[in-house]
Amino acid sequence: MRLRRSADAAEAQSGTRAGILPPPRAALATAAMKIALWGLVGCGPAALLLAAAKPAAPESGPAVAEARRSAAGPSGFAELYVAAYLRAGTGDTSLKLFFPDAPPVSNPPEQRTVGRTVTTGAREVAPGYWSVTVAADVAAKDRAGTLVATGVHYFRVAVFALGDAAAGGAGRGGTPTGYVAAALPAEVAAPATGTAPDLGYDTRRRISGGPLADTVRQALAAYLGGAGDLSRYLTPGTDLRPIVPAPYRRVELGGVALSGDLPDADGAVPADGTRARVLAEVEAVDDADRRWPLTYALTVTARAGRWEIAALDDVPRLGGSGAPAVRPPPSAPATGSARPPGAPSGGPATRTPEPEPTGGSSRPSPSPPAATPSG
Repeated sequence: MRLRRSADAAEAQSGTRAGILPPPRAALATAAMKIALWGLVGCGPAALLLAAAKPAAPESGPAVAEARRSAAGPSGFAELYVAAYLRAGTGDTSLKLFFPDAPPVSNPPEQRTVGRTVTTGAREVAPGYWSVTVAADVAAKDRAGTLVATGVHYFRVAVFALGDAAAGGAGRGGTPTGYVAAALPAEVAAPATGTAPDLGYDTRRRISGGPLADTVRQALAAYLGGAGDLSRYLTPGTDLRPIVPAPYRRVELGGVALSGDLPDADGAVPADGTRARVLAEVEAVDDADRRWPLTYALTVTARAGRWEIAALDDVPRLGGSGAPAVRPPPSAPATGSARPPGAPSGGPATRTPEPEPTGGSSRPSPSPPAATPSG
């Protein structure tokens, strides 16, 4: 019996060494991976190479099912890469930190600047090999040297993730973490957008007076403008707190659209317990008298002869017509700003990569880059 318990303890300890972490520790490992990525980027190429060259922990412990690989690390790396690419110029070697085979750039440095970068899509095309699309808010110098906003540009980046599933890689737990681009970024067209979805409210019939509209008006005035005690308008047990400090000094109700299940919403309050979904359109006025339109989806309940706010809904209620239709992206820049001479007027035509085959396919998967020891 003692031998059996010792064997079980040894097996559990071996599994921990192999990187099999319980859920709380796995979450900590994911956070640590993100911090390590930013640190490696700040320390330069030698740090990335050193991380890739670190020997892997010995494999031991029972086999476990393959975890879903995280896109966080590849996405963060791709955003940094695109920002460095847009700022690169003559004599700048920063691109080699991300793509060791990057060719020299002939333009003067800082011809383009980046306001911000955001990942709009990440897809794993093979184990540990990612296609990441990054949106960048770009300004470029014109012939006179003046920075001119050129709108939002989209770039697709191929990223190899070296590490375990938390890092986006295909390695086992304990595998060293690192990232490397497979090529220069490719500028692509903006993703398709959709038509406005059909909402589940009768927008042709809006009310602006009566007990329901009064409750909505007063509740949103307290929520957005600090006008009165918000709790007076809430159903008991509803957890909704006003915005502090109040961003607006006045809130005006434009109308309340109904979800279709209140035949006399602008009249008498119905029986206790009656619930309804409504969509409120307001104009909030700030201290400089600027007017900002806002929309709020609310659930309301009737109690003791009055309407009360039961919930500030996460999203408006959808109608029964299904998902919105997709329409092609525009060819003009997203901001409508003038482009400097030579700036692209739109992204090239692109083709969505086919999913990697599985099973008995003879098509080979791309091989990850070999770790290069430093010094």
